[in-house]
Amino acid sequence: GLFPVDSDFCFALVNYRPVLGPERMSTQAFAAAWDLVFANRSVLLIVPPEKFLLHCRGCVQLSQLLWGGTERRPPFRLARRLHALAPGLLPSESVPGAAWPNIFALARAAAAEAQAEAVAVVWGPFADVLVAELACGGLRALDVGRLLDKLLPDADDDEQDEHEEPLDLAKPRLHVSHVSRARPPPELQALLAAAGAPS
Repeated sequence: GLFPVDSDFCFALVNYRPVLGPERMSTQAFAAAWDLVFANRSVLLIVPPEKFLLHCRGCVQLSQLLWGGTERRPPFRLARRLHALAPGLLPSESVPGAAWPNIFALARAAAAEAQAEAVAVVWGPFADVLVAELACGGLRALDVGRLLDKLLPDADDDEQDEHEEPLDLAKPRLHVSHVSRARPPPELQALLAAAGAPS
């Protein structure tokens, strides 16, 4: 098939809809193909606060870590279960190196509570780091940020991806500063302890 559905790590270029050549796809066909990636799986969606309501419409709080009951949109229409990490638990701006161990622990704890078989991450350039860490830990993780934006109901189906700024693979996308063993803030320590994750 077009997508590596059995892979644990998915490179972000598959988020781009083919618009030229024999594999050209409409937005509807592209959405249907992506629905199969998450079909019959329990999915955890990780979204930053500023995009939470956009991608988690109808969500209600289920626990300190999880929200659920979201309106099903592509690429999650065929998912068995869909949960989202509670809004506000991820920083939306810069991420200091000392924060990464806590973020990884938080994501793993949420995935465990959701019994997630796949984790879909929307977090700009920081998604690369989180997806790689989760995949190395044995979770099926995908960076779907650009994909979700393109599959929104009001997205332009006739948009030509080739008119966008080309992706420069040689350009560094993210700088991660030195990771230290700094303790998380007390509120996050309590949340991690309640979830059974190391702080």
